[in-house]
Amino acid sequence: AGAGLWDEAIFVLEELYPGGDDLRNANPMAYYFLGHFWLQKGEEQEALACFKRAAEQSPDYCFPFRLESIGILEEAQALNPADARAPFYLGNLLFDMQPERALRAWERSVELDDTYWLAHRNLGMAYDRVEQNPSLAVGHYLEAIKLKPDDQRLLYELDLIRAAAREDPGTRLELLARHHDVIADNHVSDALAREVMLLVQLGRYEEALQVMEENKFKQWEGVSKAYNSYVDAHLFLGWRLMQEGKYEEALKHMQDAGKFPDYMMVAKPYRGGRSAEVHFFTGTVYEAMGKARQAREHYQVCVEERQNLSLDGNHFYRAMGLQKLGMENEAGGIFEDLIALGEQRLGSTEADFFAKFGERETADDKMAEACYLIGLGCMGRGDNDRAARMFSEAVRLNINHVWAAKYLDQIQN
Repeated sequence: AGAGLWDEAIFVLEELYPGGDDLRNANPMAYYFLGHFWLQKGEEQEALACFKRAAEQSPDYCFPFRLESIGILEEAQALNPADARAPFYLGNLLFDMQPERALRAWERSVELDDTYWLAHRNLGMAYDRVEQNPSLAVGHYLEAIKLKPDDQRLLYELDLIRAAAREDPGTRLELLARHHDVIADNHVSDALAREVMLLVQLGRYEEALQVMEENKFKQWEGVSKAYNSYVDAHLFLGWRLMQEGKYEEALKHMQDAGKFPDYMMVAKPYRGGRSAEVHFFTGTVYEAMGKARQAREHYQVCVEERQNLSLDGNHFYRAMGLQKLGMENEAGGIFEDLIALGEQRLGSTEADFFAKFGERETADDKMAEACYLIGLGCMGRGDNDRAARMFSEAVRLNINHVWAAKYLDQIQN
């Protein structure tokens, strides 16, 4: 075709897909290219017939990537305006580099055929990322779920959008719980991890732990945060039991928070992780029980655990351990560093549009985390008034920040 040998190009594609084959098994782009070749020969009716056959093919796993496909798909739309698939494929091809143009293409596709779930999903994603319109995005995701209720990925992506839009956690959990059988019976645990996270956020710790124990949470780069929910559920439950004076039960949950059960499918990281936090809280339970020696042992381990080289919220617990061991100056330095880091980050937050891995953070998410770091530093050095203001601001910016909410409640009550 590149040499203008249209007849030969047509022959090759027609040999690949002879008329007697099942049309639903053909690659749609083969027929779009075939139509283009006929159009180059001036055979408009033959081209139209090929474009119509292209529109009849299953869209499953069809994702055009060649730049020359852009013009061919536009030709197909011009000659066959009723084709809903051509603008869908065009949007797929364009989104990475021309998202606004892709959004318009997907809108055209849905206008022509509103029964294709993936077109609704793509349009929902575009409304979220391109136009920052969560209301329209949610509407199209809900339509996609109605059309394909067995796809856990739709539920996962929708919850990310609703979380970023600060929708009520209870409403979000209701949808995931309604589809629990779908998201639990799946080789991917993204949506299930969101359900568990919301159960923890809403204080339903025992339910969250039960769901985790009944499932396996597969891990890979930038995906599941289920293990954090596992740690949170045990720590929050232990905290509540300690306040109720049920120290033995509280201690068990604090200790369980430091474990790595098989169903979580993770191991203790070489550096970082949350072990310092777990040992600190375990020490506080022993201290409340009047067991000073055991408490001191856990504070000592908390201080000695390997931390990330770069400062983060986990260093707060090391500083608290140091404070418990009487090393006030060293602890104070970490608290001041946390405040300085948070203040620095407040001035340099921006949303991540094309995050390739994991869950994108909005600018508000990053500002909330910065306020949280300042709050930790202030709380550590005894400035509870400013700490409360910072935690309150973190929760205002991100209602899903469970630890900011927890520490705010502790200071206020």
